Amino acid sequence: MMSPASKQLPWKGPRVLRLGSLSFRINLRMLLLGAIAIVGSTVVTLLAVMYGDIYMSPAAIREALAGEGTPIERRIVIDLRLGRAIVALLVGACLSMAGALTQSVARNPLASPDIIGITSGAALAAALAIVLSGDVSKTNIGGKADSLLKVFGLPGVALLGASLAALTVVVLTLWRRGTMIQFILIGVGVSIFLSSVTTWLLAWADLETARQAKIWLTGSLNGRDFHETWAPSAVLLLSVMLAGWLAFKLSALALGETVAYVLGHSVRLAQGTQILVAIVLTAVAVSVAGPIGFVAFVVPHLARIASRTSTPPLMLSVLFGAFLLGAADFIARAVIPWEIPVGIITSLVGAPILLYMTIRMVRRVTIV
Repeated sequence: MMSPASKQLPWKGPRVLRLGSLSFRINLRMLLLGAIAIVGSTVVTLLAVMYGDIYMSPAAIREALAGEGTPIERRIVIDLRLGRAIVALLVGACLSMAGALTQSVARNPLASPDIIGITSGAALAAALAIVLSGDVSKTNIGGKADSLLKVFGLPGVALLGASLAALTVVVLTLWRRGTMIQFILIGVGVSIFLSSVTTWLLAWADLETARQAKIWLTGSLNGRDFHETWAPSAVLLLSVMLAGWLAFKLSALALGETVAYVLGHSVRLAQGTQILVAIVLTAVAVSVAGPIGFVAFVVPHLARIASRTSTPPLMLSVLFGAFLLGAADFIARAVIPWEIPVGIITSLVGAPILLYMTIRMVRRVTIV
């Protein structure tokens, strides 16, 4: 007879599903959490489409989606609200998966794409394009910046800056033949330098141009629609297709580089591939919505704690990230009396969690 301590509820821990000669290992707890996140994302999206300056009833939403109703209703539902809500889900999913990969590869709970220079590179490139095109548009440099914005748009310029910053960190790490810890430290140094240049640039610009750049640098989904969904959708789809292979490699790397090597894994290839995927996910997300802070850091922790796993689960992080950023954008746009950038909401939530994690790690090191 089983003792009470040995009893386990069916949704706790992994289970094996057998179909003839085939067997599959499933985690009912993760499936339940994933289902809750999907339902939550659906509810948040519906609320985001319904509420705003003009209330849209479910019947009006249904008519607008079917191509009926007035042109104004279709414009509000499809272009202004639904597109923005979907962009929020996609950006949250991209940032969260990037954060889960970075923390797992670095084996450091404080690691995040925000600190390895990608976000700072995108912010500097966008701020540079905005300031030059707005302040000195009559000069040769300003004219080139304005032309660059017209051709690629602000997301394209930000993506270019994020890619160059990430490439700089990778090249410096490979040149020094550094470890993953050195990769993180080099990223911190590059991020601090780029952030300093961005701050100087905003101080140099006139007030109106600096205000426009500051809004984007805070992280905002204002004005986003279906035109901004294709890039994060494509990158996220490819990353999800690689999720099985990535999770398999991460489970081996979690045991340590030496153990993973003994088990037959190409450690450098696995680490490089996972960091590359994280870089692309972060760069695309930042290029679409600006540098939204703390999502890539907080969500993997929440997914790991909820699922009770040793490393952040990739797919659960994706679902959690979509829900949480969608909810944060709904609060920033419709719940608060005046609209604010969503990056402010995520920072208010993420900063206390960062402080808690830092204090917890310091106490653990002190005790050891």
